[in-house]
Amino acid sequence: MRSVLAATDGSDSAERAVDFAAGLAKNCGAKLVLISTATLDSRFALDAGFKVMLQTEQISVGEFLENEAKSVVSPAASRAEKIYGAKVATIARAGEAVDTLIALAAEYDEPVIVVGRRGRSQLAGLLLGSVSQKLVTHAPCPVVVVP
Repeated sequence: MRSVLAATDGSDSAERAVDFAAGLAKNCGAKLVLISTATLDSRFALDAGFKVMLQTEQISVGEFLENEAKSVVSPAASRAEKIYGAKVATIARAGEAVDTLIALAAEYDEPVIVVGRRGRSQLAGLLLGSVSQKLVTHAPCPVVVVP
């Protein structure tokens, strides 16, 4: 294991996963990368006020989503750096968490993905399958699910 990729959505479960990942990376001498993704909730896509806000701010939907992901990963990085003892790499992307994590795993040497058991959207997880369940099934590397 040379790289620990930890996903965060800002939930309590994700915070525990980030803390675990920081300790794991520190103990193993691995690189720590925190990742947050954001997708467009269907409520926003249909909301006229959201469209006006994008036009007023002169940003694209992708830029809006990346900013949302950055707002989640930045505080997690600050907390993880205290445990890890060094600067932590962060990635904020627009897109689905599972797809992003699987693609990123291919870019790192001997990665391990660390995720929380449940994220913000517990109902969506029940209906569609949680991120952790999908990663355990499809990831090309070991996945640690933190309760």
